[in-house]
Amino acid sequence: MWPGSNRSEHQSAAPWHVSRDGVGRSDEQGAEAERGEGERGEGETVCRAGAWPDAPGSRLPRSRTGFGNSVSLGGGAAFTLENDSQRQLNMTESSTGHRIGVDVGGTFTDLVLINNASGNVSVVKVLNRHDDRTETVVGGIARLLREAGVAAAEVEWISHGATITTNAVIERKGARTALLTNRNFRDILEIGRFARPAELIYRIHEDKPAPLVPRHLRLGVTCRVDRHGAVVTELDERELDQAIAVIAGERVESVAVCFLFSFLNPTHERRVRERLGAALPGLDVVLSSEILREFREFPRTSTTVFAAYVAPVLRAYISGL
Repeated sequence: MWPGSNRSEHQSAAPWHVSRDGVGRSDEQGAEAERGEGERGEGETVCRAGAWPDAPGSRLPRSRTGFGNSVSLGGGAAFTLENDSQRQLNMTESSTGHRIGVDVGGTFTDLVLINNASGNVSVVKVLNRHDDRTETVVGGIARLLREAGVAAAEVEWISHGATITTNAVIERKGARTALLTNRNFRDILEIGRFARPAELIYRIHEDKPAPLVPRHLRLGVTCRVDRHGAVVTELDERELDQAIAVIAGERVESVAVCFLFSFLNPTHERRVRERLGAALPGLDVVLSSEILREFREFPRTSTTVFAAYVAPVLRAYISGL
């Protein structure tokens, strides 16, 4: 699969361009990226569909080993993408253990136990305890194993699916979050993308969902990296001190940091995390250069804000498991 897409590598024969930042895009998008200001790539290499977009000098935190693709999420976290054949090979070759799948829904949690050798399936459905979802999951697994007569030591793999973060955003129950970005760019969450569907262009009274970070917690500091990754303006430490004071006074729980072209040079973002960690220990700090190392400001900023907004919620849930 192409990163950020539901399209298979083999479904299209159209040429793709890969910029030096490792971002794959079509001929049209590649040409568009060469025009105008803002975050745009240059120095592209043509990559036909079916080939993985690993351009020379790519800064994307991606490695390819065997059948799977390991992708770093920053902060030591990572996930692995494996194709079906590799997963089947890993789970069934000389395996006599079991696999468990957990799907946490709004009312019930469904659990499935599969015997790797025989393929036999056991299923359990348990009612959620909304005051303690972790107890629902752990209790459901215990019940599933008990009814199937399987010892916990025989379980080789558990897959857990949940809507914890989605619900936190929809219900606006995430962490109190601040955004640190370049001076004069704090309204990127309000502006969004320039391109809009034709039916929405002239709807000036259209209501938009409120940003996850209110305007008074979107803070700008002076610094700038250009489109080549070179530092044009150093980070203003005095302004950063003022922003840290606001964050402390507002009792912020999590901070998203997103500077222009930080995917090419994350020096300023890392310095901000260092200063925040020293001044406010325990504060969650999420860097765009580790979450989404791609060009274009709005997708990267909004994704980083989303991650910061749900990080404390997800950590509390997983720690409880």
